[in-house]
Amino acid sequence: MLGAVINATSKKQETNLIQALNLVAADLDAKFPGANFTHEKSWPLKEIVGELRQTYPEVDFHYHLERSNILPDGGFLYIESRAESGLRYPVLISEVKTRAPTTHAKERGCNAGRAATPLSAWAKT
Repeated sequence: MLGAVINATSKKQETNLIQALNLVAADLDAKFPGANFTHEKSWPLKEIVGELRQTYPEVDFHYHLERSNILPDGGFLYIESRAESGLRYPVLISEVKTRAPTTHAKERGCNAGRAATPLSAWAKT
């Protein structure tokens, strides 16, 4: 039964995250009408390493598998360059995390600081 509760909770969290992401994207479109924003579910590690190698050639960046990707729950929201350069920059990386209540964290000896404001709460303001 615990698995069903966790799955139901995760599904609701991901639904809320997508709704919040859509609100943020609409808000960005309204505030920056000339900008082009795109959403991707994943970001290949080889692309990240390729850009890092260009920016920091003195550092030996590497990845182990060609197919490795970063896959946050809500994906990546990018702003794209107006030039034909193909450049794009991530402006939002969205992930759902569930934390134990502070009392449970303290019982386990964890440092239970203040949690970050959820994106869904920010989007409602």
